[in-house]
Amino acid sequence: MMPNQKTFVTYENQRWWLGRGWCDQMIIGGNRKNSPLNSLNSIFLERSAWSDYQGNINLPKENFNLPTHQWRWHGGWEVTITPQTDQEGWEYATDFSKPFHPGAQSFDYIRRRRWTRKCIQDLTENQVIN
Repeated sequence: MMPNQKTFVTYENQRWWLGRGWCDQMIIGGNRKNSPLNSLNSIFLERSAWSDYQGNINLPKENFNLPTHQWRWHGGWEVTITPQTDQEGWEYATDFSKPFHPGAQSFDYIRRRRWTRKCIQDLTENQVIN
């Protein structure tokens, strides 16, 4: 019997700063939904360094837990590399609200990459999958 499998996903977000280069220090505001500045222009409101795809939820890798004690990790965190990313999995844009593309261009100030980690359910002969 094949075990159940789940894949957890989070996005690493970075901004380019003059004199510092790429780093996870974002513009004040952090999470757009919970920011007291949410009525201001979106340039002041950014996602956290680790987030969901939309940037609405803070999702650091270390905050992911197995669903129950019947599950175990199946490998570590891996960067997703596709034709839409560079060789390190980064995709770039001028702003988080703009389209992303592979490879940094002269006016790109943000980048993100997708991380995944899988877990599988340990099944014994007496367990039934619902």
